[in-house]
Amino acid sequence: MGNLEKDRIIIQKAKASDSFAISKILSANTLDGNTNDYSITQRQVWLKYTSVEKIRERILSRPTFCAFGMGQILGTIAIEKNEIVGLYVDPFFHKKGIGSQLLLFIEKFAKSLGLETVSLTATPNSESFYVKKGYQKVGMENIIVDKVIFPEMRMIKML
Repeated sequence: MGNLEKDRIIIQKAKASDSFAISKILSANTLDGNTNDYSITQRQVWLKYTSVEKIRERILSRPTFCAFGMGQILGTIAIEKNEIVGLYVDPFFHKKGIGSQLLLFIEKFAKSLGLETVSLTATPNSESFYVKKGYQKVGMENIIVDKVIFPEMRMIKML
């Protein structure tokens, strides 16, 4: 595969037809990326949350964007009110700046909506990434999905 250059990544609003590709990226991250952070039960529950149908519902209910490059979707991000949700990058393209580009894009989008701050919850695996991007830790928060607890770090950033 060729080099990914910043000017070759295009970020666009996600369409319902992108649901399958986004689901595949989220599932890959669940199976490959967070194996040390979450139990098998947590990962099984999260996989249900990343189904094509659930992704389609979320695309239709909140601003969701995808990073496109090399003829495919490389990553995704969304925002709900002032909460950044669902920043995922295809594991094959980790550490290539795609997550940083998506985060910067959604921060600019939030600012265009008149928001002064954004927040998110970070997995143990992603906390250091957000700290490097200027997010401040607020405290631990339990996210509950299908009665299963996911301890994550609440973080905020002034825009």
